[in-house]
Amino acid sequence: MVPCTFMRLVAKLDGSKVSFNRSEAIETILVAEDWKEGWEKSLRKEDYSTSGYIGRGTSKRVIYVCSPSQYYS
Repeated sequence: MVPCTFMRLVAKLDGSKVSFNRSEAIETILVAEDWKEGWEKSLRKEDYSTSGYIGRGTSKRVIYVCSPSQYYS
């Protein structure tokens, strides 16, 4: 597992307006080192159950990550 630090930014849609709420706290999440290898195995219909990849679908929580230089106003 690879520790990755981040600052939480939550987007909220209210009608046609989008608002953002950013936390000042720095948080850490552990990301599986081999998730990409598992993803590639899943595309080839191979067993990926021993990897850190958890599969495709909508029943998971998602974290989108980008660097601060990618923020736009």
